[in-house]
Amino acid sequence: MDSTEADIGKLPIKEILRKLSGIMSVSKQESKKKDKLLKRIIADGSPELIDALRRAGVDHQQQKVSSRRVRKRRIEEDLETLTARKIPRLQEGTSGDIATTPTTFLQVPSTDELPATMHLHWARVASVPESVTFKKMVCGV
Repeated sequence: MDSTEADIGKLPIKEILRKLSGIMSVSKQESKKKDKLLKRIIADGSPELIDALRRAGVDHQQQKVSSRRVRKRRIEEDLETLTARKIPRLQEGTSGDIATTPTTFLQVPSTDELPATMHLHWARVASVPESVTFKKMVCGV
């Protein structure tokens, strides 16, 4: 496969066929397989057509690369934003009146401690705006 064929091959079959319409006719078999289509174009196509398809293939490849970079950059920025928002929430969740340590994690309060614990929980719920409280109570996750 030479460089011209490789450059044209970067285009999708539909794009190649769209650019060929009205200029060159191809059989149904050639339109289904890219390698047959490329061989036909190089064998029977005019130099102007081949050059235009080659440039279109190079442009198509450059657009794919640049869109990947933009998407990757956007994903990285979104991740940084989510992390920046998540850190204060995690710190807020760990700082509280009831300290959670590995030894007290998942321990059920005794009947004497239960009213004080519930009082602290409902005091925290009352201090949060209603929409946030509703979301947390409904979701419960």
